[in-house]
Amino acid sequence: MAETKAKKENFTPDELLVRLCEEIAYDRKAENILRLDLKEYSAVSDYFLLCTATSTPHVGALAERIRREVLEKMNIKPFRMDGTAESCWMIVDYGNVMIHIMTEEKRQEYQLETLWNDVPAVDAVKRIEAQLRKKAAELKKTAASEAKAAEKKTTAKKTAAKKTTVKKTAAAKKPAAKKTTAKKTTAKKPAAKKTAE
Repeated sequence: MAETKAKKENFTPDELLVRLCEEIAYDRKAENILRLDLKEYSAVSDYFLLCTATSTPHVGALAERIRREVLEKMNIKPFRMDGTAESCWMIVDYGNVMIHIMTEEKRQEYQLETLWNDVPAVDAVKRIEAQLRKKAAELKKTAASEAKAAEKKTTAKKTAAKKTTVKKTAAAKKPAAKKTTAKKTTAKKPAAKKTAE
């Protein structure tokens, strides 16, 4: 989904990667997903993706899911994965894209958003939900036009069926053509009289 649309919009490979990671995190119920664009601010990474896990096991599950789906869809392995689920903070490091997965407590404690307060940030949840609403509207519009076309087709079939029925009924109501046979007219010959001799 993101890949085909992204090609149309000419995203860089790093932008494709970070968008895919946002979508995976969203699909796996991460909260408060925020992308920080650090290209002009940091030599460490071009993008930080911050997301909140709802529990300690969720931290590990999100990190593993991101690693696995990025490998499947883009054939990219992370350089490393730091932290553990028990530490409540894991980093999936792709070099130019770093995914930080934290519990709410760790995110409040370290407040990476405020550390990079002046960098451009994108609320990934809003972006994804807007994209989903747009897609749903397009699907609804397509479904409505398909339903309308199907209705027209059905109406046309019903009209054709009515015309056929009317023709058959009219043909059935017409009286059968009378067969006329030519009457043979025979001239009556007078009966021969018998004469008695």
